[in-house]
Amino acid sequence: MIPERLRVASWLRLVGTITCIGGAIAFLVEGWTDLGGVHRELLWAAFTVSLTVLGVLAQRRFQDAVGARLFVALAAATAPIHFVVVGAAMYPGTPAHVSQADVWLVALVAAPLLPVLALGMAVLARRRATLLSAVLLCLSLPLVLPTRSGDVIGTLAFAEIALLTSMEVVVFGEDATLQTREGAVARLLLLTPIAILLGRNAYYPCTSVWLSAVVSLPSVALLALPHVSGLRGIGGRALQHLGAMGVVAASAIISPVSPAMGIAVSAAAAACSVALLDRTPLFPWLSVAAFAVTAVDVTIAPNVGYLFALLPVGTWLAIQAFRNRAALQSVSASVLTLVSFLAQCVRLVRIPRHDLWIASAAVGIALLALASFFESRKTAIGRLLTRVQTHLADEA
Repeated sequence: MIPERLRVASWLRLVGTITCIGGAIAFLVEGWTDLGGVHRELLWAAFTVSLTVLGVLAQRRFQDAVGARLFVALAAATAPIHFVVVGAAMYPGTPAHVSQADVWLVALVAAPLLPVLALGMAVLARRRATLLSAVLLCLSLPLVLPTRSGDVIGTLAFAEIALLTSMEVVVFGEDATLQTREGAVARLLLLTPIAILLGRNAYYPCTSVWLSAVVSLPSVALLALPHVSGLRGIGGRALQHLGAMGVVAASAIISPVSPAMGIAVSAAAAACSVALLDRTPLFPWLSVAAFAVTAVDVTIAPNVGYLFALLPVGTWLAIQAFRNRAALQSVSASVLTLVSFLAQCVRLVRIPRHDLWIASAAVGIALLALASFFESRKTAIGRLLTRVQTHLADEA
């Protein structure tokens, strides 16, 4: 009765898990000064094998299913760190010389341990084990690349975050197997390689792309939290709003004080408004405001690259606002997109100094042609406007 009431086993598992995670972090930090790649890989391989063996014993010898799953899950979580050790041995910027033979030896020690990852995912995700194992391996591969450039690492991290986000939307979010506690743990493990990739580069010169990726990773995780867990109350929604603000801040960091920043902030705010459970006007209007400032800025100083970036973003904002029955936002985004596009087209066209009449004639012809088009499609346009009015009126 006393052990059951005190939940001794649960507390011991919690403390043991935290201790193992702390040891893994210490192992990664010590790798900055401990340059013995083979020695470190052998020690970490022994740790992985020990966790796997203990998981089997917990199930077979002690009939402890919870403890067995925990051991095997921790063993699977050690897989990305083997890639870190291999990548450290391959990196040419290390202050000590690492022979090619040592690199191959480290890789040969790590390779046979990959089935542990499949075993851990099989316990946590069951029929999705193969897919999750493949995704985790793909996310771990950049850890082997012999580069520490902040821009390269940040770009790779953004690509991995985009991959995980798309997988959550398309696959994981619709799979009942991954909605359990074990499934949530398996999905959480997928963040480990990205966190290690970004954390390792903290020792090297900071760039805006890397810093933006560092802010984006926890922000996207908080934004997706209510969608991947049962945390949908006030606390979950507050954390989701915090994540949304982090995503917008990360988009501003990546290219500060430039039209690209306005486009990035506008797109990020619009994406956050879609992901949020609460329909708050803050992020939709923030996206429209950032788009408006960018449209004015780019209109004053025309740029073909920004011209083609404004069109899809502005169209998306208008469509998203229309779907949400926000008439003012939809009209604002549409007008801003159209005006900025036409203004930039006019400014980018070079008209001869003594032939200014050409511009007036071209505009007149365009307006007359547009009038003929509207006249021929009067009935269809009327039906379309009626449908739009009905759609917007449904909000009331």
